[in-house]
Amino acid sequence: MPPQLGQELYSRYASSFIDSEYKTKLSKCVELVQNYNQDCHVFLMTPIAPTHKKICYMTEVFYKHYQLVHQVADCYSGVKVADIYTPLKVCSSGEVYQADGTHLTDKGQKVVAEAIIKNLETVIKKGLK
Repeated sequence: MPPQLGQELYSRYASSFIDSEYKTKLSKCVELVQNYNQDCHVFLMTPIAPTHKKICYMTEVFYKHYQLVHQVADCYSGVKVADIYTPLKVCSSGEVYQADGTHLTDKGQKVVAEAIIKNLETVIKKGLK
């Protein structure tokens, strides 16, 4: 899709990208898992930020979804957020993203893995006490 067309479509439909439906559906997923097993731990992962110039206009959508993930996690006990948006954002995009600006390099994958491991370690340490 040409960048201009993508930007035009985004401008026209931006509100549907950032509506509360995302939060509602994510909340339903958390409730489904927690209703099945009250002792479970749920991990939500933030979206990555787009860096490629063809989709940079969607940065606000990704950031809004980042905020909504945190809002949903705050509503439930036992829900943690693996924040991959922030550590990827502070890295140079060439370090963590492939040339397409969307897919992660080995270093980018390592950043994601470290964020997930950090969350798992907190749960495991609590369980060992």
